[in-house]
Amino acid sequence: MTSKPKPTLGSWRPPLVKMKTFGGKVIHKPAKVFLIWYGSWPKKFKNVLRTAILSLTPDYPIAESPNLSNWWNILTLYYSDYLGARVNVTNVVVLGGEIDDLYSLGKSIDPNGRDPYDIITRNMKHENDLGIGVLPTSEDNIYFLMISRDVISVTNGFCGFHGFYCLNESNWNATYAQNCTNNTFLYAFLPYPTREYNALESCAVATPPLVPPNGNVAKDGGLDTLVSVMMHELAEIVTDPYNDAWLYNQTENSEIADFCEFVFSGGDYYYCELPDPYGGYGLHQSCFYNNFEKILQDTNTSVSYNLIGINGSKFIVQQLWSLSSNGCQLQNYESCSSTTKLQVQETGTIQEGIFTQGIGLQRYAPAEDCEYIINAKNAHSLILNFTTLQLGFDNLDYIEVYRGNQRIIKITGMQKDYMVVPVQGSSAIVKFTSYKRRSPYPSSTGFQMHYQANMGG
Repeated sequence: MTSKPKPTLGSWRPPLVKMKTFGGKVIHKPAKVFLIWYGSWPKKFKNVLRTAILSLTPDYPIAESPNLSNWWNILTLYYSDYLGARVNVTNVVVLGGEIDDLYSLGKSIDPNGRDPYDIITRNMKHENDLGIGVLPTSEDNIYFLMISRDVISVTNGFCGFHGFYCLNESNWNATYAQNCTNNTFLYAFLPYPTREYNALESCAVATPPLVPPNGNVAKDGGLDTLVSVMMHELAEIVTDPYNDAWLYNQTENSEIADFCEFVFSGGDYYYCELPDPYGGYGLHQSCFYNNFEKILQDTNTSVSYNLIGINGSKFIVQQLWSLSSNGCQLQNYESCSSTTKLQVQETGTIQEGIFTQGIGLQRYAPAEDCEYIINAKNAHSLILNFTTLQLGFDNLDYIEVYRGNQRIIKITGMQKDYMVVPVQGSSAIVKFTSYKRRSPYPSSTGFQMHYQANMGG
């Protein structure tokens, strides 16, 4: 995961990006994550990071939405071949164990050399300095090397990164897994983002006016940034463990989380300056534009968040590239059914309800063709209040309101406040159509319509 570039907005709807597999395997068995706490880690810091991992596969479903468990389900659409059959990325993430390493290589680590390998294998094969124990050694285990904020580790512009090593020491740093003469193991190098060593500002997920959800623990935004970086790397490990599975291309190493770096809210703009998809638009970099009004806020504490974990925990985590929508998502789309009929009760003077598409932390899906039918017996009129209305400016996404076969209005673009559409009679049809490729505009977050059926006095 690289540090973020300056935002750049375009004025066009880009071509379809097709993430593809290069034939390598994904992690389809339960993903076992082991934490190596290198340096000095306060217990509260550990608990926040541990809670985020445990929230991916909770013991009991998380009632609130959006949540980290649903976020992980985006990954289960990715697949590979295993013994002649298709297998999907696992929906089970297990915290396999953890261990403390109190500066076994000192307070300066070279992440680009052999230091990560030595620290991880030291804690696999031998007892560490305190004699706490060893981590199990197994192929496809995932080891997170967590570097505390008092350790110098210059990552050359990366907020964190992942890879694999060979267990055979004489061939520890093979380019491809098939070149290993023994089993491999997977790892991620995750330094605490600091201003001094790891560019807190360039990797940050929450800058003013946002209040990071766990800022009261860390006294800065670093801990929340590390949660998002950790999730970024874990998502890429299970979909591209050996750099030969799900990528846009192997030259640029554009993995599924790279396309959505720093994309947190429904108003995000993620299309720009990716090399091959758009040809000649510059060097590899993700482009972001956050509509922070769409980030959730706790009214009691004022903290900002976009995902919920176990025990009411809150996090800010980037979106992931989805195979279902070819776009960045916070959770899988709940597409509208082809026809929704609403039969309102005859009693009472006003019946009401709400339709929504998109809105909030995630934009509406592409290639939608939705039809909502409002049928209120004995009503003399209907009032449709579009309290939120944000569609693509290029008019390829639109809403139509019909009375019978007569179209009353076609709505495109973005309305600043709201729109009222009166309909005479007892029924109306509302159609929503979105283009096959998602609009890149930050405003394309969808609509909310509140309807009222006036039954008479």
